[in-house]
Amino acid sequence: MSSGGAIHSVSSSLTVYESEFHSNSALNYGGTSYLERSAVAYYGSIFRSNSADSGSDMAHKYSDIIITDTYFSVTNDSLSMVVDVAEFAVGLSCASSACPTGQYGKCYAFGSCYSCEVGVCHKCPPGTYSSSVGAVSESVCMPCSAGTFTNASSASSCAICQSGLYATTGVDRLDPSGVGASSGATFCVPCPAGKYQSRNSSYFCDSCAAGYSSSSAGNINCTACDAGKYTSSVGAGDCTACDSGKQANKLNAATSCTKCYSPWYSESGATNCSICDEGYYLDIDKGECTDCLANTKCPVGTTISDLHLESEYWRINIKSTDILECSEYPAVCKGGGGPSYCANNTHGPYCAVCDPGYWRQQGAIGCQSCKTTGHLSDTKLQVILGFLFFLVALYVLSLARRKYRGDALGKQYIKAKRKYIRLKTKLKTATSFIQIASSFPAQFDVDYPRVYRYICEQLAVVFGFQLYSLIPASCALNTRKDIYFYKLLIETLVPLVVIGVGILYYAIQRWRFLRNNKRRSNQLYASVMFWLLLFIYLVYPNCCTVVLNVFGCDDLGSGEAYMYADYTTSCNSKVHTAMVVYASLFVLIYPVGCPLLYFILLWNRRSEIDPVLPRTCKRARMADNPTDVKLAIAMRLENHELAPLAFLYESYEPQYWWWE
Repeated sequence: MSSGGAIHSVSSSLTVYESEFHSNSALNYGGTSYLERSAVAYYGSIFRSNSADSGSDMAHKYSDIIITDTYFSVTNDSLSMVVDVAEFAVGLSCASSACPTGQYGKCYAFGSCYSCEVGVCHKCPPGTYSSSVGAVSESVCMPCSAGTFTNASSASSCAICQSGLYATTGVDRLDPSGVGASSGATFCVPCPAGKYQSRNSSYFCDSCAAGYSSSSAGNINCTACDAGKYTSSVGAGDCTACDSGKQANKLNAATSCTKCYSPWYSESGATNCSICDEGYYLDIDKGECTDCLANTKCPVGTTISDLHLESEYWRINIKSTDILECSEYPAVCKGGGGPSYCANNTHGPYCAVCDPGYWRQQGAIGCQSCKTTGHLSDTKLQVILGFLFFLVALYVLSLARRKYRGDALGKQYIKAKRKYIRLKTKLKTATSFIQIASSFPAQFDVDYPRVYRYICEQLAVVFGFQLYSLIPASCALNTRKDIYFYKLLIETLVPLVVIGVGILYYAIQRWRFLRNNKRRSNQLYASVMFWLLLFIYLVYPNCCTVVLNVFGCDDLGSGEAYMYADYTTSCNSKVHTAMVVYASLFVLIYPVGCPLLYFILLWNRRSEIDPVLPRTCKRARMADNPTDVKLAIAMRLENHELAPLAFLYESYEPQYWWWE
């Protein structure tokens, strides 16, 4: 054809899709097409080896041409691909390649247009992106800016690294420095331990300041060191606990540790120096470290509550500073750190109280089960001692009851009486001594030998008439509290009952049988009076001891006090208050009343006990004439009306009738 080897269009509109124009020719213009006053759009077409005598593959005149993703291969010597024959009214639109965003075509520049291979698109590599459509060269792939990344090809944009992360390349993504790539990043990775990033779009991480740390990866901030920990360097992954004996210089975010001032101390990682060093204990009320108490041990961190007591020592509670020695039962005071300082089956002050179901045998150290029969051995010994005492007493009394008639009424009677008096005096003295000596362990804070205490306990039962001690009270009574209350009642009321029975017996006998027999009535009176006064004499020491023991309290510290005589009875209890009132009344009956009774009886008969001698009309005195004293003694021996009172004065010279 003369113009337009394949297409000749005048005043028309054409759209050409995916067509190939190959080896077309024209004599004048447009080896493939000639356009005049037309609009043509080429999409995905190929122009290859076309020619025209006047040159160019395309020629147009007053036409609009749209070329998209179209490839031109020029093989002739045409000066241009597209020739505008006219000088006006032409529109040429070159859309270059048909590649989407993130890709670019294989194109070559031809004038103001590009020749791109159809269907060929190259991907922008990772770390770059392109937002352009129809890109014709790799230059459109722009590297990701600082703090953004893409690890995929064909990216149309880069993603922003969030806080806690930083942008980097695949080569240095494991670099512990936390510094990545300022552009072209392909990865966004967490900040390593010791680093942080609080901002978005960052390619590096900041180091944690001294006193702060980040133990895990990907932190947006650092955490202040907890109390008791510190870090002195920047970029720390973990805080270090302060050593024992040191404390952090700040409550939080500490950068160093300082040594505690003695005697204060601290455990490893402690928030402050709040415990005491070895050899001291913490007085919580005062808030200060105090020297370790005697007979205690104070390792590091000891408080008043966990003082370690040595064995054979005890205290009332874990707050008491009164460390008391267990002098009576040292073996059961095991010591230690509390709260119990007693061995098994024991408790209470000085570990002297047995647990329920247990009792302590006299002379024993520990407590034994109430199911055992060990208390019977004590009872047997007490019975034997009592029987021997009874035999001696019978022998002495037999001397007093011997009858002498006729001429024997003189010397033999007086001789027998004197022998009786001497033996009775010795027996009375021995009894009094035993009663007093056996009470020593209970009255004096002296560490007596255990054998001596055991013997005293046995003798006290017999010679002190301690009826309460014949049974294991802790087993008989279903209680481990205020046991002394029951002992007080028994030991004080039973003697009164016995005395009352004696008086009642005398009254009945006199009323029924002896109203008309004055001699027998006097004998009955003398006999009853003798035995009652003797009974009072024997029970008096024990009754006084039992009553007065109520007022003896052992101050154990911390405002606690218990009776010396019974550590089950608290002196702060209402029961003890009642016992004090009761004992105060019985002080008038026993400690005061009995001696007063003796004195009144002796006072009323003092002139007969210390008689005036007919020969001298004076009372006999040893300093004046010993013979007169013997005569005065003989006179009162012959006075049978004094017989009931004889044991109160017959051991003494007449002038000392009041001594008993």
